[in-house]
Amino acid sequence: TKLDGLSIVLYYENSLLKYAHTRGDSFTGIDVTDKVLKINPAFARTKLPFTGAIRGEVLMSYTNFEKFKAIHPEAKNPRNSTAGLINGKDTFEDLTYLNLVLYTLVQDDITACDTYYRTVSATRFYIYDLFRDPSVEIVPYREVYFPDSFEFGDKQLISKMEELKAQLYQDYPADGIVLTVEDISCSNGTFHYVSKAFKFAAESKITTIRDIEWNMSKTKNCVPRILLEPVELSGANVTACAGYHAQYIRDNDLGPGSVVEVRRSGEVIPQIIKIHQSTSAVLPQVCPECGEPLSWEGVHLVCKNSSCANSIEQDLLVWLDNLVPTDNLGETLKMKFINQLVDNESIIDCSIESVMNCKLHLSEETPSTQFNTFAKMWNNLHNPEFKFDLVHALIACNIPRIGDLTAMKFAHCADKIQDLLNETATTCYHTISELSRMIGEANSASVQKHLNKLHRLNLIHDRIIWRIAPKAEFKGKVAI
Repeated sequence: TKLDGLSIVLYYENSLLKYAHTRGDSFTGIDVTDKVLKINPAFARTKLPFTGAIRGEVLMSYTNFEKFKAIHPEAKNPRNSTAGLINGKDTFEDLTYLNLVLYTLVQDDITACDTYYRTVSATRFYIYDLFRDPSVEIVPYREVYFPDSFEFGDKQLISKMEELKAQLYQDYPADGIVLTVEDISCSNGTFHYVSKAFKFAAESKITTIRDIEWNMSKTKNCVPRILLEPVELSGANVTACAGYHAQYIRDNDLGPGSVVEVRRSGEVIPQIIKIHQSTSAVLPQVCPECGEPLSWEGVHLVCKNSSCANSIEQDLLVWLDNLVPTDNLGETLKMKFINQLVDNESIIDCSIESVMNCKLHLSEETPSTQFNTFAKMWNNLHNPEFKFDLVHALIACNIPRIGDLTAMKFAHCADKIQDLLNETATTCYHTISELSRMIGEANSASVQKHLNKLHRLNLIHDRIIWRIAPKAEFKGKVAI
């Protein structure tokens, strides 16, 4: 069963649990050791001698979700609730609603037990034998045999998946099947196996659009969000879905009363897969934040007002998220404390320039835990000893098209970036031409158009690490 939860790896040394880590940002896992022991104390140690790592999935059963929802009516579905409990700070007592189901060895220091040369079923028995505790669960599985003449086409695969679904799907959220093929063609005659996950086609249902609300994005686009008559999909109550962009709404004549078929893409994000009946689209004429007229730019309606409060706020939030990322402090709280500084006249406004030019040091020992977290973030932002890597500094500028991958390429052009910081939009033609060969014409054109945003790097110039470090330097304890 392909369980639909959060991946966790348990690291053991001499039979004792040393660490339990989630996948984190795919480079560095988040330590949740104390939470895992709250979920099930049996994971504290193994009954057999063991040094190594075991992978599992932490998730909430449908039965526990109903109990959890009775106490927390705002809960949306088991997966979101699981993520909230694992990543939240003040959720310790609710962790008993979760389960941790194990499914494979990641590493074992005993060569004879190396999962690379073990059968799948033997690995499951070995994990169970390590704990010898009925409360420790192993992911459900079946052994399936195919004749040599069997052709593994789409129809046969889907048929077998449906058969396994009926056998394996029980009380836990799951969204597919993991097929593991054992290969005995290794030269030493041992088993080697490879695994591949196959997701089930997501459930879809027909419903009606109640309304369309419009919100400003971080890139000044007016983005539609489609509100639906409630419909249950894959165990979740869906009341809204993505509207993509203004042109999608206009071209498909979507509005209140339109009948659409929706599906949860990846069992998470609801989206429209078919329009059964259109009505008429009503597009916004002005920015919902500043009231200035919107204009078309490609498929989007865009606010061109550089003084728009939303634009200033979104730029600041992207700046903070990438330069001083902070757990347990959402965007609403960040802006609440920033606005308090504006009200107290500690800073002029919410712009990046005002925030960076303010040299105020905040106390991190107030009665408010939330404010102390904000104060630590603020002080790191202004601490001359606190350094920023170039990739995240580039993303922090919030330049359209300069996302994670493009920023990685862009960061390898540090000399060109330094040149651009001393040039204007009218004098940077030569540098932009050279840059286009490295990050692409469209990306370099966006940099030229938003050169004023790139110039924000001058605010932190001496604190940027201009050398691009090898990936190994970024890695911590990893759950990949």
